[in-house]
Amino acid sequence: MLGLLVLGTTLWLALWQPWLGLGLSWDQAAGAVRVTASRGPAAGVPVGTLLTAAEGGAHRHHFEALDLIIEPDGNLANYTEYRRFLQNQGLLALIQADSRFRLLTVQGQHIPLVQGAYRPVWDLPADFWVQWAVGLSAWMIAAGVWAFRPHNVAARYLLLNGATVLMFAPGAAVYTTRELAIPLSELLLLKTMNFGGGLLFCGSMVALLLVYPRRIGRRGLGPLIIGAYAAWFLLQAQGVFESMMLARRVPVFLALLAVTALAAVQWVRSDRDPVARAALRWFLLSWLVGIGLFVLLIMVPQLIEVDTGSLQGYSFLLFLVIYGGVALGILRFRLFDLGLWWFRVLGWIVGALVLVALDLLFLYQMQWAAEWSLSLALLVCALLWCNRSARGVIPWPCFTSETTRHDQQGGRSGRWTDREQTSSGAVSMSGVRLWVASRRQTSPWHSSAPTEDLRAERWQALLRSLFDPLEIQWGTPCAVARIEEDGLSLRLPAMAHSPALVMRYPGRGRRLFDSTDRDLVMQLVDMLHHAEESRHAYELGSREERNRIACDLHDDVGALLLTGMHQTDLAAARDSMGQAIAEMRIILRGLSGRQHPLDIVESDLRHELSERLEAAGIHLAWHARGETPASGAQLDYPVYRNVMSALREIISNVIRHARATRVDVHFHPGDGCLDIEVIDNGCGFDADAVPGEGMGLQSVRQRVESLGGAVRYTSGAGGTTIVLHVPLR
Repeated sequence: MLGLLVLGTTLWLALWQPWLGLGLSWDQAAGAVRVTASRGPAAGVPVGTLLTAAEGGAHRHHFEALDLIIEPDGNLANYTEYRRFLQNQGLLALIQADSRFRLLTVQGQHIPLVQGAYRPVWDLPADFWVQWAVGLSAWMIAAGVWAFRPHNVAARYLLLNGATVLMFAPGAAVYTTRELAIPLSELLLLKTMNFGGGLLFCGSMVALLLVYPRRIGRRGLGPLIIGAYAAWFLLQAQGVFESMMLARRVPVFLALLAVTALAAVQWVRSDRDPVARAALRWFLLSWLVGIGLFVLLIMVPQLIEVDTGSLQGYSFLLFLVIYGGVALGILRFRLFDLGLWWFRVLGWIVGALVLVALDLLFLYQMQWAAEWSLSLALLVCALLWCNRSARGVIPWPCFTSETTRHDQQGGRSGRWTDREQTSSGAVSMSGVRLWVASRRQTSPWHSSAPTEDLRAERWQALLRSLFDPLEIQWGTPCAVARIEEDGLSLRLPAMAHSPALVMRYPGRGRRLFDSTDRDLVMQLVDMLHHAEESRHAYELGSREERNRIACDLHDDVGALLLTGMHQTDLAAARDSMGQAIAEMRIILRGLSGRQHPLDIVESDLRHELSERLEAAGIHLAWHARGETPASGAQLDYPVYRNVMSALREIISNVIRHARATRVDVHFHPGDGCLDIEVIDNGCGFDADAVPGEGMGLQSVRQRVESLGGAVRYTSGAGGTTIVLHVPLR
């Protein structure tokens, strides 16, 4: 409501003025006022007309250059000129209010104007609305921060500071956008709002730095400084000073110096308080951007007598930058992420200032052409950036503020590292260490507890080496890593046989955890999850492989040896022993982990089956297709093992039951598959008369189908045909 009241009052003062419809500027060469725009009541006045005076009734005023000054505080040298400016404004307002108001041209012509009763809203320029909105926005930001932190001393000073912006910004919006003149009483009110509010702004900003982010000095020092600036305003209002520089510009520069000095003191005192340091960074960043550009664009040119009044309205936007930074710092908004980009923004500002300074040096001091001065300034800045030693001490935009841990421990400073590369390297290094730690196997005759404890210790050791926290404690479980206490602590989920942890005070308490640290931890957690899953899969695979080998030894080799021991026929016993040796050979090949060339497998099969059938008095005819793309294929152990066992089972059935004299084997490797057809001329069997398949055929079918293959067979009085279709992979 206060903001709306002030803005409504200033808007009424701006509109409740007679409307001329003229845009005016001072022509120094002609010594007269030039018409730059004409609209509304003055639509008939040609643009470019030179005016020398204004008259109304019994009053006449010859125009002077100071009549059109936008901001007298920054462009008049002494109070004598300032009082003349106020006197002229009062007289022009009196003339303008007369119904017989008219303008005189340099040719002596009279231009009567029928002014509008009030100035329309749409005629107000853009810089009026900018200053008007800045006053309301700054006040609302300050009041909002105070509403959230009513007992915070810094929030109270910010509230006072916002009230001063609500005074000087809308007040300046009215008189800096006037057409010609404003009544003296209203002008004095607006000037009091502007300059008085500006002085209180300076005093309250100095007082703010005495308590933000940490208190400096005694409690009554802040109000004392604000009172001193209020007394200064009263002294200049009483005419104690004659110089406008001393009365109205020196206090502002003193405040700037005081704020800069206090910020430096706060920076030193917050060395071991990372939260206060981060909050101070918000202020410093906004202060350097806002006030620095305001001084550079507005106040410094005024010192060398350059009129910057046309820029003043838009420069008020820089105050919102200050308020945004201070508000976020007091509210402690995402302090932990500020360090990631604070120096980058600062680097851009420094780079821009260096570029502008060099350009001005070449342009004004060396009198070079504009294109040559700018080109050389860009070249110098590029050379500075490319110089490695310069990049080590200057916060250029592509570097961050974080020093390497090696520099911190070694006591060196001034080095700048790319945060993304540091994080990437840390992730790679930590991933290797975690993998080695997690892959350490436990002896089967010892408990697994020591290894789990070792992995937990290495996990915590890795966290200490990466973040160097002062504390690592057990914490409550959480699903993902999260930053707490404004970046002082980082909570980690349970991992690596370690409970949920909380790390506090990273970098030996000199910095805060940020989102990069959180992302790095989550990458480590994901990598450790992967390592744990890989280790578990490895152990599960090893256990299954041991069980398979034990099963093969028990079911195949053991059964064949046992059968051979109880056979009375020597030939049958030798056959069983030969099969047992062949099974042992297959198992040993599987343990080697190597693949088996299909050509070698074919040779082994042909040799083994030939010996077995020949010992039984059966002729073997081996039919192999010529060279095919699959002839050089490599068989994995499961394919090799099951194909060998299936064919052995088929040949065993032929020897035991078929009473055959001849066996034909067609070995046909195809495109990604293998077809084996076994034909005997034995007695065959009636498949329909046998309930279900025999144990031998069931075993063959199970082995082939476990590989994704298929078995077909036909049998009759003329013999039996069995076809195996096996994928090679």
